[in-house]
Amino acid sequence: MNSHCSSKPVTRNACKVCSPLGASIVFKGIEGAVSLLHGSQGCSTYIRRYVISHFKEPIDIASSNFSESSAVFGGKSNLKLALDSVRNNIIQL
Repeated sequence: MNSHCSSKPVTRNACKVCSPLGASIVFKGIEGAVSLLHGSQGCSTYIRRYVISHFKEPIDIASSNFSESSAVFGGKSNLKLALDSVRNNIIQL
């Protein structure tokens, strides 16, 4: 065995390296703010579930519903639709 090898695990806690999670928690502290994640629904669902299980309270996170085809052909229309949706729903509140 190589003496330079570490016995520490190679995996990382995803919550400690997830920038969108940290940003969503920051925006939760701003009154009237809603996080918009330009990514897949799965990423925003992961953040919602983490916040609910850790802080025991829900969080609103909008998603542009970025898919594989959006990654290949561009997600501009997804982002515009998500921004319009958030803007229209916030104004109604």
